Amino acid sequence: MKSYREKYFEDYVAVPNPAKPGKVKYVYSGLFLKCYVEGKSLKVRKRTISALEIVSIILYLASALQKAPFNALRITGGLGILALVPWVLEIAAVIRFIAFREFIPEAAKNETDKMMEIGALLHAAMMTIVLVAGAAVLIRSGEMSLSSVPAMAGHLISGILSILIYRLYRGVYAETYRNEHGKPGSRY
Repeated sequence: MKSYREKYFEDYVAVPNPAKPGKVKYVYSGLFLKCYVEGKSLKVRKRTISALEIVSIILYLASALQKAPFNALRITGGLGILALVPWVLEIAAVIRFIAFREFIPEAAKNETDKMMEIGALLHAAMMTIVLVAGAAVLIRSGEMSLSSVPAMAGHLISGILSILIYRLYRGVYAETYRNEHGKPGSRY
C-alpha cells in the first residue's frame, strides 16, 4: 500500500509554466469525483449536515455550561475536554464537505471520509463514555438529582447527532471521472 506522500506525488505532474519561462507548475493528474445523493439534492444534504453540526455545538455548550452536579465532576470535565479532539476532526470534515465543489480530487474525498468516520464515531463514543462515567459517579455518591438531567441529555444528544451526521454523510456517493489536462473529463 502506498503512503499518502507517494499517492500525492503520483497525483500531481510538473509542467512548464508558460507565464514564467524556466519555472514549472504542478497540475493535478489524478481522478476526479463528482458527489451526489440518490434522489435528493446535494445542496440540501450539505445544509442539513451543517445545521445538525451547529445544533450539536450549541446543545453541547448549553449543557456543558450549566451549573449542575454532573458538570462539576472531574471525570466529566476531563473526558468532555478529551471528546473535543475527535469533535474538531468531525467539524473539519463537515467544513470540507460543505466546501466541496462539483468535481473534487479523489484524495480530498477519501481524506474527508476518514476524518468524518473517525471524528464522528469517536465523538459519539466519547459522549457516551462521559455520560455513563458521570452518571455512575453521581449514583455511587448519592448526588444524582434532576438538575443533572439536562446536562446529561445534552451530552447524549450531541453524541447521537454525531452519529446522525455520519450516517447522512455516508449517503453521499461519488462518480469517478477521468482527468483530461487537469480538468474533469469523461466518466471513468
